Amino acid sequence: MAMVEQHKVHCLVEKGPRASEPPLDLVQLLQMIESAKSLVPPTMMRLEPKE
Repeated sequence: MAMVEQHKVHCLVEKGPRASEPPLDLVQLLQMIESAKSLVPPTMMRLEPKE
């Protein structure tokens, strides 16, 4: 994750309508990570021991 964030900072789009935004490959990767993070809490709730 640290390397992805570094890449995001150092490889910003310089020109065009997407100026100052991360490259599209990172946009897809970050969206996929966010969706994966949303799956963690429900999974952890199911794994908790029942009382």
